Amino acid sequence: MSERVVFRNFSAMAGAQCVSMLAGLITVMALTRGLGPENYGIIGFAVAVASYLGLWTNFGMDSHGVREIAGDTSQASRIVGIALTTRLVMASFAVLALLAGIGLTQPDDTMRAVLMIQAAGLIFVATNVEFVYQGLQRMAAIAWRQITAAITVAGATVVFVTEPAHVFIAAAIPITVNLLTAIALLIHFRLRVAPIPFSIPLSEHRDFIRRSAPVALMGILVTIQLNIDIIMLGVLRAEFEVGLYAAASRLFTVAAVLATLLHGVYLPVFSESGPGAETPPSSTAIYAQILGIVGGAIFIVGALLSGPIINLLFGVKFTTAETALMILLLSAGLFYFAQAFGTPLLAWQSDRAYLKILAVAAILNLMLNAVLIPIFGMEGAAAATLASYAVFLLVLGVVVGKAYRLDHRRLFGKIIALTAICVLPMTLLRYTGASVSLSEIIFGGIASLVVFVWLCHKFNVFEPSELRRFFSS
Repeated sequence: MSERVVFRNFSAMAGAQCVSMLAGLITVMALTRGLGPENYGIIGFAVAVASYLGLWTNFGMDSHGVREIAGDTSQASRIVGIALTTRLVMASFAVLALLAGIGLTQPDDTMRAVLMIQAAGLIFVATNVEFVYQGLQRMAAIAWRQITAAITVAGATVVFVTEPAHVFIAAAIPITVNLLTAIALLIHFRLRVAPIPFSIPLSEHRDFIRRSAPVALMGILVTIQLNIDIIMLGVLRAEFEVGLYAAASRLFTVAAVLATLLHGVYLPVFSESGPGAETPPSSTAIYAQILGIVGGAIFIVGALLSGPIINLLFGVKFTTAETALMILLLSAGLFYFAQAFGTPLLAWQSDRAYLKILAVAAILNLMLNAVLIPIFGMEGAAAATLASYAVFLLVLGVVVGKAYRLDHRRLFGKIIALTAICVLPMTLLRYTGASVSLSEIIFGGIASLVVFVWLCHKFNVFEPSELRRFFSS
């Protein structure tokens, strides 16, 4: 594939991600201010539950379908037919499981209705054919669907969700919009790309599911790592606290967006270069430098600006989530560090090792949440996330270091030390009883970020000339 096509595809997806992130923030701001913490907690819990049902419905077929279509584009329509019929059947079983869970747990009327609305979203999961456009390297179609959906959801939420009584409308808006845009994309594929066959032998469906299973398992582990805390909070604590934590967790997701984009950019770079016979390729050092600096900046934002950010975006009702947000942003910084090891590991086809490490982190996160949430509430959930990401980073570093001689300890140690130096003055002022205004906190946080970047340059954490030369190549 030409570099021009790669750049066009990346530009389309990066643009869609930026628009979706901005529109998503507007949506969350409208939801939190309109619904309040309690009803937003109901939405957050229901969405977390639906994410697991969505994993069952999809069952890794998107990722596996991309690989199959990329290998043989002539099979695109047949794979779409297999995925559609199989996922619709899986969605039916998921809805039955949800109904059984509702019958056993007997939630209140509001929670029950919101969960059922989320169940309708499984039809979107079943009919979404973005994966085929990804396999065909036609990212523009995916980008337009995501942009249209994100802007429409944001606009409808701002207009129609203005008070707590609108909780059902708030739950239905994204489900409706995503389903309509998914159907439009499906029609586009049917009319403009290829017809969809549905008379496919059952043996092909079984084989497709079997080969998708490892990807499905990885998706389950990632989802446990990301949102099991919200589900356990919903089971063990009040909905008000779930709403506070769900808002903070959304900002964690926003903070991690750049890591996901960088992963997508560098994955083919590492795949092409290979692990190296004696020393890792130079691109791994540049990648680690970029991730390290961004991760350090997120540390500073979390330590100094969590309060102003959550007040600005969600209002004073969510102020008590400041500590949880600070811990979650520290976790996001560790996630950036971990990507410096995780992306090469995946690129160099060590899927089994990555899956085992991910399983360790997910199980640890689950156990810590069970212990800490009953005692500390949302702060305990955030602490469990931080601890699991710390272990994830540590184990990844050891495994990748031994297998491929990839060692970023010196780099990340230097970044953490510089981060601590930049955070210390404002921290001492705030926690020694000194009177510090909101404007002074914001100014101090921004100044700390500027000083951090300057120190990184002075202490040779990165060289601008090297970054420019690498990107230009």
